[in-house]
Amino acid sequence: MSRVVLNERGIKHLFSGKGAVGRIIDGKARLIHDHAKSNIQTRLVARSGDLEANLRMIKIDSADGYHVVVGTDAKHRGFAYARALETGINPETGEEMGFHESKAFMVPAVIQSGFRLRRA
Repeated sequence: MSRVVLNERGIKHLFSGKGAVGRIIDGKARLIHDHAKSNIQTRLVARSGDLEANLRMIKIDSADGYHVVVGTDAKHRGFAYARALETGINPETGEEMGFHESKAFMVPAVIQSGFRLRRA
């Protein structure tokens, strides 16, 4: 019979922002951030600079685990245009916006960073 002893402190460190898995997550988040910034600079025509200036990487090391959120909450006159650009849907009405720039910067950034789209 075998006996297995888990080192909970070691496992928590491994999966924290300071451990090996955390460093991998940080690296992927940085790639996504950098690709998103490049996409904003090259794919979008009319820009005020707010979208790029509000692009953030937020690290969260909590009891639920280590997470890094990459995105932007840029708004213009209260309108969440970053969300509208990415989804092609008006976040206030839920209606399609009808412009060609949907999936303009974040979805391509995730794909450019080595991830695949999930099939529905």
